Amino acid sequence: MTSENSLPDPEPPDPPLPTPRAPESSDQEGRTTEDPPSVAQATGDQASDDAPSETSVSEPPLPEPVLGELLPWHLALRDHLRSADQSVWEWFAPQPGTAAAPPNDRADDETTASERGRAAVNARRELLKTAYRLDRDSEADVYQLAERLRDQMGLSPAVTLYQAQNVHDLTACLVWVPGELHVVFGGPLRDVLTEQEVGAVLCHEFAHYELFEVEDGDLLRVDRMLSAMAADCAADSPHHRTLRTFRLWSELYCDRRAAQVLGGINDCVSALVKVETGLKDVNPDAYCKQAQELVATGPLTSEGLTHPETFLRAFALDRWASDPDSANEAIVPLVEGPLALKTLDMLQQVQLVRFTQQFVRSFLNDSWLQSRLMVHHAQRFLNPEGKQDQSVKLSTESLADTHWQTMKRQIDRFDADLRRYLCFILLDFITCDADLEEGPLAAAFLMCEQLGLTAEFRELVRKELKPGKRALQSVEANAEKIVRNMADEVPA
Repeated sequence: MTSENSLPDPEPPDPPLPTPRAPESSDQEGRTTEDPPSVAQATGDQASDDAPSETSVSEPPLPEPVLGELLPWHLALRDHLRSADQSVWEWFAPQPGTAAAPPNDRADDETTASERGRAAVNARRELLKTAYRLDRDSEADVYQLAERLRDQMGLSPAVTLYQAQNVHDLTACLVWVPGELHVVFGGPLRDVLTEQEVGAVLCHEFAHYELFEVEDGDLLRVDRMLSAMAADCAADSPHHRTLRTFRLWSELYCDRRAAQVLGGINDCVSALVKVETGLKDVNPDAYCKQAQELVATGPLTSEGLTHPETFLRAFALDRWASDPDSANEAIVPLVEGPLALKTLDMLQQVQLVRFTQQFVRSFLNDSWLQSRLMVHHAQRFLNPEGKQDQSVKLSTESLADTHWQTMKRQIDRFDADLRRYLCFILLDFITCDADLEEGPLAAAFLMCEQLGLTAEFRELVRKELKPGKRALQSVEANAEKIVRNMADEVPA
């Protein structure tokens, strides 16, 4: 996925990030033994109060429904987790006959099936305790609606619907049981929503099931891995942040999938607004305009932990319906926010590693800067694991203006800490090789001018190196001349 909030990929491969250890005890479905099989098991699909519905005449045509058309963020995270540690990826495999358990505790297919059966029995038992199962004869209309929408989505599991006990808020959620669709309504949801809006809710919940079925269950495995990481005592902010972002993108996927099935976003948006407000009559077009007005006021980032805010979901649906090609790019900043050092998720960490490598290569692009000491220091960034077969090769080709403009757009979204991080990288290089004298400092000033980092870099140099004020001003003012002279004097 490309956006101004995503960083460009350089040539070198990114080093895998450390992954917290897997739980010491797990059943064959990849759940920790402490985790009860309950609503939103392994997905974060808690009360799903949002959904889509049937199209109105005025709505523009939507892209054709595509089973399992995952969002780019989902695919990027799946690929990263799979490549970071193949053994951990296999450990969480849900399929029978794979390494779904630790090496010394693998179960055969029969035992695996038994474990799954017990988990399904426990989930059904919990539903019977905490909810009223809607009777198929007396509630034939809603069952017919659910089964029609299930068939439209290309799903086959049997549908069972419930009404939650002691739940007064308008909610709906999917209880994850392999091969079965269990949806629980909360509060007077069906009294407030129209039949089309109830269909929107059902499609959204069915999409949670679909999300775990496509790509051979890869997203189910991703969810289990992230949940285990976040629960581990070694977990850090990136693991929690990644789980949160995964859940937010999953909700947007289910919103979008429901709108695809129903052929329009109006019922989806009206269901969302009704669930949040309790109103029986809303204008989805008016709310979409309200969401657009809010987004236009300035930078906004979701504060949700499991679900994006209603305005964000309405904006995402509206943008996708009107301009599907640019929708993801427009939504990324709203979901993930600016790149901030303290809130990086795992994918953003990888992107920052790649951007750092590009930053270092860009600085050392002139041959006179590629002294033995400078290249040795660059090795720490470009080949951090010290692999013998990955020699550092630096280019000397001139960089186009578009190169610097692209990098500047990325840096403009960095928070103050990340901008200082880049300045510290330059500070390391300008003090790396004394034989180059003031040349690297001059080159750093020129680079900072291109990237909008001059003020931060100048202040950092003054604080850390404490040069004379006039000397520093002279180098900055004559940076181009100094660099030209260095290029003429230092042999390539």
